[in-house]
Amino acid sequence: MAEDREPDQSKSIEQRPEVVAFGVVLRRYRKRQGLTQEQVSWNSGVDRKFISRIEGGQREPALGTIIKLTTALGVDLGEFMASVATELASTIPRLPRRKNITS
Repeated sequence: MAEDREPDQSKSIEQRPEVVAFGVVLRRYRKRQGLTQEQVSWNSGVDRKFISRIEGGQREPALGTIIKLTTALGVDLGEFMASVATELASTIPRLPRRKNITS
């Protein structure tokens, strides 16, 4: 099996909301399919430990890796990313609306 590893990122990567949301959605789709990380790894060529780190919000995958993962899960890329956007929107606090200032 070919391994797909991302460039080394800092071990103290700040967990950005979009990275965490991506991991949450990846885990949700994987579990919905009844697959283990090992099975997704085998089907996608992405290292299992890297998948674990993505799901934990510790690593941000490149576009090529995202395509490999969604293909292995049998999920449309657009549908997957829409789910990530929805997850992200549910985790970011809403800012108060600004009042229009008129002179």
